[in-house]
Order: sequence, then C-alpha cells, then structure tokens
Amino acid sequence: MDDWLRRAAAAQRAAMERRLADLEVTPAQFSLLCLIVEQPGVSAAELARRERLTPPTVSVTVANLEKRGWIRRVPDPEHARIQRLTATPSGCDSMDEGVRRTADWRRRLAATPTKGESDAVAAWLKRVAQIDI
Repeated sequence: MDDWLRRAAAAQRAAMERRLADLEVTPAQFSLLCLIVEQPGVSAAELARRERLTPPTVSVTVANLEKRGWIRRVPDPEHARIQRLTATPSGCDSMDEGVRRTADWRRRLAATPTKGESDAVAAWLKRVAQIDI
C-alpha cells in the first residue's frame, strides 16, 4: 500500500510541477503562497506548524517568494521578532494564474473516485493519521 501512496504522490507532484513550470514556482512555493494570500498576516512559524514543515524549509521558501516580489514581511507591532507575511498584488496575480492553470487537473483529480471510494479513502487516511499518537 505504501508503494502506491508514494507513486500517487509522486505522480500528482509531477503533474502540478508541469502546470506551474512557466510560472517558475514550485508546488511547495505555490502552496505557501496560497496560504499567505488566504491568511494575510500569518507568520512563517505558523505556516511551518500548520503545514508540518520545518522552520528552515519555510524560511527558504518565504525568502524565495519575497525575492520574486510576491510577498512582503511586516514586523508584528507587538513582537518585533515576528514577521507577518502578506501577499503583494503581484503575488495575488501569480496565485490566481496558478489556480487557473491547475483548475482542470484538480477537478479531474476530485472526480476520479466514486463517492463510496472517496469516503473509504478518507476514513482510511484519517485512521492512518491517528496511528502512534
């Protein structure tokens, strides 16, 4: 089973990479950009916790998004060490373009399982996520 999960994840990552290639953004960067657009003012530490990523991984990704001019860091007014992340207009436009480029693929992906299959997979993944807690 784990081999099929790995294969499915790799195939979906490759499909996403192809659709985002000429935007010159990785799926990981795109994912964090979407979160920053949806949750203005989020901190890098909050992103790391929510996405179960390491702080250094988020830090590098945030720095790359900032270099592209897609996000900006704003110091938290109460805690100077905390940087709040917001998307720039260019970042919002890039996210919208990425969403457009992946919409058909995401629709087809969601339509692949039947309702019963989808419910069974969701229940199984929920059980897997709770193992060894």
